[in-house]
Amino acid sequence: MRIECIYQSKFNAFRDRIRSDPATMTSKSLGPKELADHASAIGYLCIYYAELESILTQLISRMSGLKGEKFDLFVNQIDLLKKLTVARGLAISTKAPSDWYDDLELILVEIQNHIMPKRNRYVHDSWRVTMLDTIVLRRTDKTRIERPQSRQQPVLTTKEYVNTSAADIWALSKDLVAVRDGLLILDDGFHSFQFREAPQLLPQQLRDQLITHRKAPKPRKPKAR
Repeated sequence: MRIECIYQSKFNAFRDRIRSDPATMTSKSLGPKELADHASAIGYLCIYYAELESILTQLISRMSGLKGEKFDLFVNQIDLLKKLTVARGLAISTKAPSDWYDDLELILVEIQNHIMPKRNRYVHDSWRVTMLDTIVLRRTDKTRIERPQSRQQPVLTTKEYVNTSAADIWALSKDLVAVRDGLLILDDGFHSFQFREAPQLLPQQLRDQLITHRKAPKPRKPKAR
């Protein structure tokens, strides 16, 4: 495929340059220059994502009343998706105020339906440069069989290419940071609730943003090539 040939050609040129002069290899040159901005954006996305999970784990600890090494032994075996379910259950079990629970549900839905799917694709997909420096393609390896129309032979596709800019990744990081900060507010809010005080709730601007995301129609999947 032409896309793969272009990528391999640029990668080979980079590899040959590194082999001829290893001193040129730095943290900012570990690949084609067209991927530098994407690599930086993905790096920060991973950092923010880890912070988000850490805060959710902290909230689970607070709601469950468990902490320390014994708590770690259990929670370390649970992935983020399962932690979302645990957080929902604990919020109900502890009889948290309904307005606080509604805000928590908005946060958890945003993580599950918006943050996690995009983050997984940005982190786990392959990236391909093109002849145009401004266009970088994200490749998803995915087997799919479709029948375009009745009485036609099924079509097999194994790869999807999507034009994805570094700005797209930074936009997700911005959403992630907002959710992280919102979750931290709710963690403080539950701490107040434990002392019979009114819990802190999400800022209205963030709440409106999460509601808008929740109501937005899902984007159509690009056709595989």
